[in-house]
Amino acid sequence: MKKLLIITCFFLLASACLYSGPRHLISRSITRSRATVHPYQLIIFASADATAGDSYLNVQGQQRAAYLSEFLLYQNPDGFTIDQANQPIHAFYTPNDNSGDFYATHALQTITPIFHQANAVRIEQTAGSKGPLTINQNYSLAMSPEVLKDMLFDGNATSLQGKTVIVCWKLEQISQNADGLFGDPQVQQYFQNALSHLDGLGTDPTNVWVIQWNQETPTGTTIKQLGAGGFNNVP
Repeated sequence: MKKLLIITCFFLLASACLYSGPRHLISRSITRSRATVHPYQLIIFASADATAGDSYLNVQGQQRAAYLSEFLLYQNPDGFTIDQANQPIHAFYTPNDNSGDFYATHALQTITPIFHQANAVRIEQTAGSKGPLTINQNYSLAMSPEVLKDMLFDGNATSLQGKTVIVCWKLEQISQNADGLFGDPQVQQYFQNALSHLDGLGTDPTNVWVIQWNQETPTGTTIKQLGAGGFNNVP
């Protein structure tokens, strides 16, 4: 009887040891599925207006690009501004391919005014001790779902922590479609709460979509720019 009890205890202990491995792996998997390090905010908008087949923004597109800088850094009807003192712009993301329609060129032209403004603030704040801001062009339009996933889950978030990140992308791919910025299932799940508040995502070129973090929970806000006709009156 004593021998049977010893054998039973041995098997119970062995079973517990064998099971501890999978439980540990499950715990790590859950931890890795969440972005514990993240920017202060993501600001997403579409590249500005251009005539089909033209590599340059048209007049209205140039006005929109110039207005975006004023809109995001200084004043807009919704009272939203980027706090360059406390949550400065740290990085820009634009596509790296034109795909026959000059989307990469248009995105770079769209962010140029705000890029120069943000760099000027950076130089003033750091007395030139830090290099210029970066424009991340590691992703093509076909790789759109990888942009946010890489930024939040694949180890590149540390340098962005507490900062503002701007993403200027092709309008139709600022979406939850399989080929869109929010197309990856892991990204969709993570931004579930924020996505419910991002109106006209990927369909309205006059929107700016802002994602901020309330502690560890991403929250979303949609900010309206001037309507298309309004840009003809931008000084």
